[in-house]
Amino acid sequence: MIEIIDLHKKLGENDVLTGVNLSIKKGETLTIMGQSGCGKSVLLKHLVGILKPDKGTIKIDGIDIVNDKRIRLSDIRKKFGVLFQNSALFDSMTVWENIGFMLKEHKKLPDSKIKKIVTEKLALVGLKDIEDKSPHELSGGMQKRVALARAISMEPEIVLYDEPTTGLDPIMAEIINELIISLSKKLSITSVVVTHDIRSAYEISDRIAFLYGGKITQLGLKEDIKHTTDPKLRQFLDGSATGPIKL
Repeated sequence: MIEIIDLHKKLGENDVLTGVNLSIKKGETLTIMGQSGCGKSVLLKHLVGILKPDKGTIKIDGIDIVNDKRIRLSDIRKKFGVLFQNSALFDSMTVWENIGFMLKEHKKLPDSKIKKIVTEKLALVGLKDIEDKSPHELSGGMQKRVALARAISMEPEIVLYDEPTTGLDPIMAEIINELIISLSKKLSITSVVVTHDIRSAYEISDRIAFLYGGKITQLGLKEDIKHTTDPKLRQFLDGSATGPIKL
């Protein structure tokens, strides 16, 4: 579904990505882990064309979005839904306006049809009767679920999750984990998750990739990653201040 080949990106004086190679299978949940500032979110931005690499190739469903001048990024982006780290809801809009924003902009649907779809998507994330509320009236966990409903509003093939459990209490984090799993199965979504939450990664992932030094240095099934003997990945998973990774 997604193929990343020798991806390089420099931001200012920093070589953030220095040759990322990664293939993501259709329908799987792949989690990318790594230290803060290692380039995880930068990598996600490349997948939807927000950033363009200095070198390398990205193929989405076989389409080269970097080098093929014939493709329109706006068409490719319709394959994606994105759950942003801080939900990124529009404060001036109600819940139904937030979730229905893309439907209104791209499908030109009437409000009555949009509201019906919004209700359906809210039900998928375990919410109801909040369509007319404003984001500030919702708890952090509810905001995250509304943002997830918005991410799936256009029935995307791929959903990108940027730190989906950050700032949530353990119970709400578990609810979000369960939603990621259930939506992946119900909607046949390919999921790419960036997270520091190791417990979450073990729970939701089919495979886990470790981004270090601008490259994917470890990639495997979650059980293999959990029992890794690689010194750098082991230090990261154990949260140890001592080891080959210097802070």
